[in-house]
Amino acid sequence: MNTSRATDSTSLDALIPVVERYLKQTLSRKRFKHTVRVGRLCRDICGRYGLDPEAGYFVGMAHDLAREWRNEDLVELSSHDAQPFSALEAERPLLLHGRAAALFLSERLGVTDGEVIDAVRHHTFGRPGFCALGKALFLADYLEPGRKYIDSEFRRKVLARPLDEAVRAIIDHAVSRGKSLAEPTRAMYDEIATES
Repeated sequence: MNTSRATDSTSLDALIPVVERYLKQTLSRKRFKHTVRVGRLCRDICGRYGLDPEAGYFVGMAHDLAREWRNEDLVELSSHDAQPFSALEAERPLLLHGRAAALFLSERLGVTDGEVIDAVRHHTFGRPGFCALGKALFLADYLEPGRKYIDSEFRRKVLARPLDEAVRAIIDHAVSRGKSLAEPTRAMYDEIATES
């Protein structure tokens, strides 16, 4: 993990109650429970892979903070971003929720930690060059205990692997369930495969 973090763990710790309050006020009960499970699992995953557990909890809690926003609000906030929308995001604005959440964290809460912003922004699809914290969140979002398509044995086996191998395993699992891969996910998978 980057030791010159602009937002250190102490600052993230102070923001956790702020994010939790916001989530309780704006998310449905079901989505809030999902974020808590992802936050806890991401904290555990970060501990397992030598990453900052509190940063893991923070990104897990924050990753879906914009998930239930109206499409118009997702598009409006995301339009502040320098990167243009992909064709898939333009077609399905709900997919902008990670980008919108990252912008909310940076613009409204003052989070400047690049890894935290990267993890939240790209948690849905991942991306080539994804930071380790982002990969931990990618895993936690897929493997959280509320997912009906995951059992504890599969979760245990995946998390016994090195981080990149665990990411490949859940992408393989998604494909085996008939899911098609978005371009950033495929590119991340290919990058990991060539580095192995």
